[in-house]
Amino acid sequence: MNDPSTGGDIDVAFSPDGRLIASGDNNGSIYLWSATNHTRTATFTDPGSDPIVGPVAFSPDGKNIAAGDGGDCNVYLWNIASRSVVARLTGPSRGVWSLAFSPDGNIVAAGDWYGNIYLWNTKTHSRLAILSSHSGDLVWSAVFAHDGSFLVAADGDSMSVWRVARTS
Repeated sequence: MNDPSTGGDIDVAFSPDGRLIASGDNNGSIYLWSATNHTRTATFTDPGSDPIVGPVAFSPDGKNIAAGDGGDCNVYLWNIASRSVVARLTGPSRGVWSLAFSPDGNIVAAGDWYGNIYLWNTKTHSRLAILSSHSGDLVWSAVFAHDGSFLVAADGDSMSVWRVARTS
């Protein structure tokens, strides 16, 4: 999957069924790759004004991809079948560094440079909450518990844990 036309992959994610790999690059593209024969199957172009695709994540049903934009600080939800942007989720003030979907796919979480984690409802696209980590440092990683009841974020120095209300 070495493709010199990509701008340098920043993050990768497997689809829930294991058939696809998504990668985001610093030229503002999201690529889908076949996990079996390693060929590129689709390209999505970040619509942001300063596109740098950082983290990527598949929704649990595999129908959508979330991509964090490190340049204009938005999260874009893409529908894989139509290859179109479903929503532009705004809020982070300086770069999106981590993304996670809740297990039911109803919430997407994005961690930013300042230790904030933004939560959005994936159906209504409304912001549900802004959570702050203990240290206020860049959120490198975020993950939901298997039942969606907790969100854990790591910022390099510590981990923060929050109870998450379920949405429908």
